[in-house]
Amino acid sequence: MMRKLLMLGVGVTVVAAPMIAQERDTVRLEPMTVTATRVPVRLSAVTAAITVLYGDDLRRQGIASVADALRLVPGAVTVQSGSFGGTTSLFLRGGESDYTQVLIDGIPVNDPGGSYDFAYLSTANLERIEILRGPGSVLYGSDGVTGVVNLITRDGSGGSRVNGSVRGGSQGSLLFDTELMGRRDGVGYSLGVHRMKSDGAYAFNNRYDNTVFSGRFNVNPDDKTRVD
Repeated sequence: MMRKLLMLGVGVTVVAAPMIAQERDTVRLEPMTVTATRVPVRLSAVTAAITVLYGDDLRRQGIASVADALRLVPGAVTVQSGSFGGTTSLFLRGGESDYTQVLIDGIPVNDPGGSYDFAYLSTANLERIEILRGPGSVLYGSDGVTGVVNLITRDGSGGSRVNGSVRGGSQGSLLFDTELMGRRDGVGYSLGVHRMKSDGAYAFNNRYDNTVFSGRFNVNPDDKTRVD
């Protein structure tokens, strides 16, 4: 049986902008989703079964991979073959692994009619993960028979800031994340680097080394135009 990975770490955030006291009567907006209808809709108004996982919450829990995050979703099963880096498949609501459409910022990433390998995706630089649990073929075609997974990266907001974290643990594991994000003059940006290495879960021949670079830029030249 695979041994569990124990990770301990520290994080630091550097903000390159003056701190502004938040007013006590600040209104919290309802969570929104775009995956269920392809347009922003309040989560409470969606009739489909949808789960939203927030990147900040996942990182606070020490969840470093998207595959581990999806294990929190009702009706979702992720299966990994072997140690870290082994082929990792998602089965939604009992369907085959090629019955789920996988999107990154709305762009399909699995081959038509094929499954997607979640082995290397990290939670670094993710704003949220939206999971539609149930048929999504009307909007997404035959690849969304049992569901849709949409990974949405950070688009930058507020002043420029840098986030960083380092974690280490059993099995010779070391993981670090560095992110730069912000918005200035109508341009939002987020850049991230994630690296993980491990001796693996077995005694020999399964060392793992994974580096992920991610980035997103958006421009708002006016109130009616947006380019990502």
